[in-house]
This record gives sequence, structure tokens and C-alpha cells, in this order.
Amino acid sequence: MKVLFVLQYPGYLRYFDSVLEALSQQGHQVAVAFDQPHKQPEGLSALASIDGDVEVLDAVPRRPDIWNQVARGVRGTIDYARYLHPRFEHSPYLRDRMRTVLPPLTRFLGRLTTTTATRTGRIIRFLQACERAVPSSKTLETYLERAAPDVLVVSPLVTDQCPQVDLIKSARRVGVRSALCVASWDHLTTKGLMRIQPDLVALWNHDQQREALEFHGAMAERVVVTGAQCFDRWFDRTPSRSREEFCQRVGVSAERPFVVFTGSTASISAPAPEVRFVKRWIEAVRSGPGSLKDLGILIRPHPYNCAHWASV
Repeated sequence: MKVLFVLQYPGYLRYFDSVLEALSQQGHQVAVAFDQPHKQPEGLSALASIDGDVEVLDAVPRRPDIWNQVARGVRGTIDYARYLHPRFEHSPYLRDRMRTVLPPLTRFLGRLTTTTATRTGRIIRFLQACERAVPSSKTLETYLERAAPDVLVVSPLVTDQCPQVDLIKSARRVGVRSALCVASWDHLTTKGLMRIQPDLVALWNHDQQREALEFHGAMAERVVVTGAQCFDRWFDRTPSRSREEFCQRVGVSAERPFVVFTGSTASISAPAPEVRFVKRWIEAVRSGPGSLKDLGILIRPHPYNCAHWASV
């Protein structure tokens, strides 16, 4: 069987490299393509460690017709509208982030911060009807026919204005089965709506199963809980060095306990506030009682939000 994975950009390989490897080792033909191949290109290094053959295809084309802008506008609006529901009333960060993708025609909705569940439902159902009116793209149909997969797997599908919706539509048109593999723990609660139902939705756990049904209107018979695939590697991992070697490498004492602060992405915490918080936190630890003030402290910035730590 030929399986085509379409990911938003190479950085997403860190979520699925073990899956690509397992499929290849089971004898399947595996290919991967990206919507934005030039974003986080270092993610391609994950392919080098895969024990198996994975083909990298050309970037997925954007549909060139007038429907592209129509679809982006509809999707940006529905992504904002979901955060008008009362359950998100106290989530200004999520709402503010989606407000930036509202098209000019529906930008007036940005003045709303919340409304009733009934009204939110009506807005979303209207926008879903608009989405259904957007036809399949001939360009994407041709892309899929040339790639000739038996199965199309996409991720994340739920980011704002995501063009992978068009790919699912075109897969249906040419008779290719499709699946969404949810990449991360928060993708069903902090991103956009699913907007279209693939043939299968693979989730981490039963919490995500509930989120898919309740927040995205997924069909229960199409949802399957498979586990968090990006953590598969931990079942077989063993320490690569001793505690003493590790402590020497990172500059903390092996003779006493240490605590690790793991940094956030820039979308969760801007660089400057994160640094200020960590400095205050260290001061609090150092002024604490007893052995607390003698703890070793290790700062581990997020790999995609670390440049600002160089001068700290």
C-alpha cells in the first residue's frame, strides 16, 4: 500500500517519524510532502534516522483559482467564530490569535468576544455550508493522481485557514481514502475547526476523542484512539550517558538535586516575558528555605524559541 503523508511543514516530522519508519518496515510505500517546505527545514533531519525508505515529494500546490481566497476567508471566519462560544469566554489569547485571520468581509465579528452557544452554533453551521459549497481543486486532483497514494494522511488540518481541507476534498473526488492524525495534545482545543470530515481521525486518547466529537462534530464511527505516536520512541530508549556525565555536560553538580525549567514556544510566551519570569523564579528559589535554595537549576529553552537566551 502507498501512504502519502502531507504535513504542514518539515517540523511536523518530529511527531510522525516513528510512524513513517514503522510503515516502511512493514513493507508499505511511504511518501511525505509539505504545504510549506521552507518552514523549519531542519525538521527534515528526522528522515535521516529512519530505518526505511521514505520518498519526499514536491510541495503541495495551492489551488490557483478564485476559490482559494473564498475558502481562506470562510476558514478564517469559522476559526474565529468557534472562540465566540461561552466555553472560550475566558480565553482571550486564543480569540485574539484567530482575530488576525478574519477577512475584510467578516472583520466586524472581531468586535465580538463572546455570544450564546445557540448563536455560535448558527454562525458555524452557516459557515460550514459555505465551506461545502467550495468545490474540489483540479490542481490538487492532478497532484494526487500523479502521487497515486492508496491512503492520504494529513496533519494538522486544524490550523488557521489550513489548505489541507482542499486536499481532503480532492482526495474524495479522485477516490483516495483520507485520514487526519492529530499531531499534538492541544490541537483540538487551541487551533481552528476541523471543517471537513476525513474517513478516519486518529487521536491520542479519550480526552481528544471527546474533544473531536464535542468541539469538531466528528462522526463517532470515524474516530479511533491510537495513542500518542510521537512518544513511541520512549518505549525502547535507554540512557545514553550517566548522571555524572550529563551533569558535567550541562554545568550542574551531580552531588545535589537539580530542577529543570522547560521553555515554551513563542506562541505561548514571548521571549522577553519568559526571561523575566525565569529570573524572578530563580530569585524565589534562591531565597527559599533549607535545601531549596541550594538546588541546581537547568534552563532548557524550547528549540524554536531559544535565541533570546544567548545573552541572558
